[in-house]
Amino acid sequence: MALLAPYAKWLIAIHSLSLALCVAIIALSGYATSFGFGYGAAMASIYVAAIWTLIVDVAEISAIATSRLARLSELHLCLLELVTAAISFLFPLFLYGVGSSPSACPKDVPISNCQNEDIVRKAQLRVNFALILAMAAGACHFVCFVFACISYSAKRKADKKEGPEPES
Repeated sequence: MALLAPYAKWLIAIHSLSLALCVAIIALSGYATSFGFGYGAAMASIYVAAIWTLIVDVAEISAIATSRLARLSELHLCLLELVTAAISFLFPLFLYGVGSSPSACPKDVPISNCQNEDIVRKAQLRVNFALILAMAAGACHFVCFVFACISYSAKRKADKKEGPEPES
């Protein structure tokens, strides 16, 4: 994992940004759901994605800062970053696109006929903002995925140059 050393400061900065985005998502989704301004599968998926990303970010920041990332191979790091990027970017986007946008009205009542039109708009704004934050966290992990792939490729090239070990 020494090949990631040139990128260590960048990785810590990117993971810190992703961590801050996740804390903002958790605060926003907690506020929105507790006051009834955002709920449904979209907000729940954003919350779950933020929790997953938060756990991965804390683990990777501490591993990079203490040089314990060597326990994880470059290939596994690539896969972890790709899965985390997919969870935080695509999972909420997919569930949001399924049509689970929040509403304070019954599903068969149009928003224009709803008494709480202002509440519905606030709920949609909060879910949209949380979705943007989740997508930004996913983009951070995609950048980390690119760094991990570069490191993995460099390690494979270095291993090929060394060749097989001579038998004694």
